[in-house]
Amino acid sequence: MSVVHVVVGAGFPLYFRNAVNSVLRNTQDDVVAIYNSISKMDRPQLGDLLEQAPDRLQVHERVNDRASRGKVGSLYEAYNFALAVTLGEYNFVHFLQGDMQMIEWSDLVELELIEIFRSENVWCVNPVAYGREKEETLTAVLSPGPTEGSLWWESRAMTDSGIYSLSKIEKTGFSFLESEASVNLRLSEDGHTLVLLREPLTCFVPWPGVVRNGKRLGREPSVPIDNSPLLVKIDQATNVCAQKVDGPFWRYAEDWVEPSGWSCLYPFSFTFLERPSQIALRLKTCRSLGVSFFSVTGDQRRNSGGWGGRDVHPYDGPKLLLFFPFFFLRAVHRDRKQYWRALRRRLLMSRKPSN
Repeated sequence: MSVVHVVVGAGFPLYFRNAVNSVLRNTQDDVVAIYNSISKMDRPQLGDLLEQAPDRLQVHERVNDRASRGKVGSLYEAYNFALAVTLGEYNFVHFLQGDMQMIEWSDLVELELIEIFRSENVWCVNPVAYGREKEETLTAVLSPGPTEGSLWWESRAMTDSGIYSLSKIEKTGFSFLESEASVNLRLSEDGHTLVLLREPLTCFVPWPGVVRNGKRLGREPSVPIDNSPLLVKIDQATNVCAQKVDGPFWRYAEDWVEPSGWSCLYPFSFTFLERPSQIALRLKTCRSLGVSFFSVTGDQRRNSGGWGGRDVHPYDGPKLLLFFPFFFLRAVHRDRKQYWRALRRRLLMSRKPSN
């Protein structure tokens, strides 16, 4: 058996390096690293990793097509390129995005994949840890899966960051289309399903910067560029949430990993916040966990507190921000100058007299 891991990133070379290094660190498998540069200055630094694993690591640099799909950019073109160079060479392909990190992997994973993909209708296995904000949604759509360590995800057939059987892809001539939603619809209509691993293997870096329409929004954590991972596993012996074993339980990201060398808001979010509904969801999640809206976790901590064996710390920035949580969370992801200029323009336009 063999697995190839494909890492695709753009705009954030530190994220990308962290993702590639995490796979090399946790597996002995081959890695295909594809970087969609958004400018001439946007280049990943992977020379030392290539020297450490010349027989396992391939690096391909491509240009991010700004005229293509705004949210995913050239992501799916890179995925299809990866399929072209891996079909016939491996049994499974595992896609990771540049702002993800592999936390652990073992030989038992491949044995479980063999068992899961014996089911004809299984198209994709999802190894990603989700945040607590997804708890209500996941409870409604998950049910016991084909193996003891898996769960069926109703009405889903694939995910951008999943594991696929290359033999099934080759047999059907599958390729990625313009969006995750369109691919899901096509596969679901063909009777395919998605399986979620109860014990995750990968996680998105929380509160990420993103690339939209060829532009960076937000920033990477301010940590030294070395081989240290951005996320580390939590000490499970002191984590009461990780000790649950009864019922349909799966590991949440907040119960499994925490930032290393930097800090971020807690609980986590793994998307770019634009809609007020996402702020309302954070308020609801914080209330259910009994923590402040501005709770922080990770290094550089202050005012030690605790929840579930974890240290969780309140936000201690300007109090004015307490009245504008929506503005505050958007400022976390966007460059502040860019954000306040847009806000100023909006205020000036609102003052113009109507004809």
